[in-house]
Amino acid sequence: MQQSGSVVVGEVEPDKLYTLESFKKATGLKDWALRTARKAGLKMHQAGNRKFVKGQDFIDYLESLDTATK
Repeated sequence: MQQSGSVVVGEVEPDKLYTLESFKKATGLKDWALRTARKAGLKMHQAGNRKFVKGQDFIDYLESLDTATK
């Protein structure tokens, strides 16, 4: 894992709410991968023009991918 400011890349906490930019830094996902994840079921929350991702929503999304491949 790499350090990126105060966020550790590859580490997402379930009880944390991430801005879209901090979420991308934490996960290492780029724009295309994030759009693909949204289309595949990753929940995003919007307040005004800002978008947020709950850590637990990302964990749930990853777990759904595991069950889809089994």
